Amino acid sequence: MPLKVKHIKNYQDVHSYVSVDTETTGLYPMYGDRIIQLSAVKVIDDQVVDSFNMYVNPDGVTNAAYFVNDITDEELANAASTTEAQAKFLQFVEDLPWLGHNITFDLRFLANEGMDNFPAVIDTLAIARHTLGPKGNSLARLQTKFKIVNEKQHDALADAQATVKLFEILRELPERDYCHLGDSKHEVVEAEDNALAGLKIVVTGHFEIGNRNEMIRILKRHGATSPSNVSSRTDYVLLGVQTAVNVTDQKHNRSNKELGAIKFGTPVISYDDLVKMIEEER
Repeated sequence: MPLKVKHIKNYQDVHSYVSVDTETTGLYPMYGDRIIQLSAVKVIDDQVVDSFNMYVNPDGVTNAAYFVNDITDEELANAASTTEAQAKFLQFVEDLPWLGHNITFDLRFLANEGMDNFPAVIDTLAIARHTLGPKGNSLARLQTKFKIVNEKQHDALADAQATVKLFEILRELPERDYCHLGDSKHEVVEAEDNALAGLKIVVTGHFEIGNRNEMIRILKRHGATSPSNVSSRTDYVLLGVQTAVNVTDQKHNRSNKELGAIKFGTPVISYDDLVKMIEEER
């Protein structure tokens, strides 16, 4: 069943909550990636009163995201089990609403680890897109924009602390009509990661993890659309290994989509580039 989550529209009225963040072995729980750090910061009446931080043993899954979070497999070997970490986490968060930057990413992992009931949430990524515009709203960029100090980015506790500061700033900004945050109470939506929301990414070629259709499914999970052809409105061309026999430019083995990228000056990215984009937007 699709995961459902309630997004709080009237976030300006929320002054008590827990800021939640995770670090994981990769981007896709459906492919076996696991949570390796689970953190939260408790805020009551706009004052930070407590924090929670636990590393989690991923049961033998290698931390392929080490290049982002700097958490080694050796450090995780004697960490808490998933069951133990979740029990202590749920005791800490009590019945408060949750805050997070692209929080649906974390919810998908928590659901995959066995959680099946979530409180209402506030997503600072959605608020930033609603108040500042649809692009350039990664936590790292917003920290720079608003001079939020975070000396250990991609550490779950440090990022949860930074998200509290970000929320305090975003809450004071005027709302605009860049995107829809929900109805008068709550909006019920599928909890999909929207790190690429608003982007048009054309896919061409074959990739190690699958064919073009599989890549399109991944893009959709992150909120992007994937038009069939490149146009002046295309944001990126995602390029894999060209396996087609009848390519247009046989001399350079380039497809129509690659030629379209050249014509319109569209950036061409690899799968690794895409992963980095998604990680940065977290």
